[in-house]
Amino acid sequence: MLHFNARKNNQGFTLIETLIILMISGILAALVTPSFQAMNNRGKITNAFNQTRGALQEVQMQAIRRSKPCTVALITGNSPKLISSCFVSADSMITASAIANGGATSISVNALPIAIPQGINVRFSGGTVATLTSDAAAGATSLSVSPLSVPPTLGKLESGEFVGVRTLQDNVTIATDIGQPIPPSTPPNTSIIFDYKGQVTTTDNPNLNTGTNFNTGTIVLSSSTRSAMQKCLVVSTPLGLMQAGNYNYTGSTTPTPADITSINCAVPLRK
Repeated sequence: MLHFNARKNNQGFTLIETLIILMISGILAALVTPSFQAMNNRGKITNAFNQTRGALQEVQMQAIRRSKPCTVALITGNSPKLISSCFVSADSMITASAIANGGATSISVNALPIAIPQGINVRFSGGTVATLTSDAAAGATSLSVSPLSVPPTLGKLESGEFVGVRTLQDNVTIATDIGQPIPPSTPPNTSIIFDYKGQVTTTDNPNLNTGTNFNTGTIVLSSSTRSAMQKCLVVSTPLGLMQAGNYNYTGSTTPTPADITSINCAVPLRK
């Protein structure tokens, strides 16, 4: 009887074969990773863009519904936030904790949920307008402000008046030339004010029909890693129409208001 000795091949991969597989895997990973990061950045920018445009449209509609001015303040930079008392919902609240009369330069608040930079314009739920004259850290219980502008019917900031805060997508940078005072000053007051018609007003205190005049223009959203994809939103004066576009800026730092003004955003947004 013939016997066949079958040789079992259970030796596995040789060292050279293993190294070749690892090398090929590394090459594929190097090719795929940038594409994945770019796709992830595009998703973040798109999400932040939709959040920003949706928030502005919401506040515009609330100004019409309530028949009173509504303000949206933008905290720019790498941790962007939106502040308004006309949000239907908010991530957190800034609430006045004591009465402050018109003309006051300091107001008491509950512990701030976020840091607020100098120059931000805040319109409380009762209509009082306060512009910060110095930075306020998260947890602070008082705000240094320019003399308070209060509605004539109230005459003071009431305890319990509030503004809502919304935090945008992480790792997205916002820059804008909106709110640059006329004439320019540093820092700019990055606020958009919709009147009772839903139109954009260029004064910081339409209740009193006085105050500083502000430009309105363009909001730019880009990845904090300075990816090639950037989106922008133009807010027109006085109608408050919003136009989306692509923004082409190749600088290594966040664009300044002058950079934003000099580059046209009125380009149809690529899908």
